[in-house]
Formats: sequence, C-alpha cells, structure tokens
Amino acid sequence: MIYKILCKDCDASHVGQTGRKLVTRNSEHQNHIDSSNRNHSAITELRLDFNHEFKWENIQILNGEISQ
Repeated sequence: MIYKILCKDCDASHVGQTGRKLVTRNSEHQNHIDSSNRNHSAITELRLDFNHEFKWENIQILNGEISQ
C-alpha cells in the first residue's frame, strides 16, 4: 500500500509504502519522531528540520488496500 500524510499547515506531505497494517506504520512514524534515534526517517526529518505538523488521523491511501 502506498499512503500519503499531509502537513497541517502547508502543502508538504510524506508519501510512504508499507505491506503492513497502516495503523502500525503510522504509530511507528509518530514514535520515531519522539525518539532520540539519530537515524531519522524522511518524515522525521520533515518534522524536526522544518517544523511540519502532520495530519496523523487523516492518511490518504494512494494505491492498495488497508491491511486488516
């Protein structure tokens, strides 16, 4: 599944792909932003470097189906 998470304040977005449950991947993204891990994901870089706040509750599915 390919998904898109939009910024709350501008046109920025993160497009990702997962074969797992979207709720699991979404939770991982949010937890990774809050961690002190130095190996940041692309969405973490957007959040930390550019102060983007994402619409975690409104993820768009671009291709594929939601895993149950």
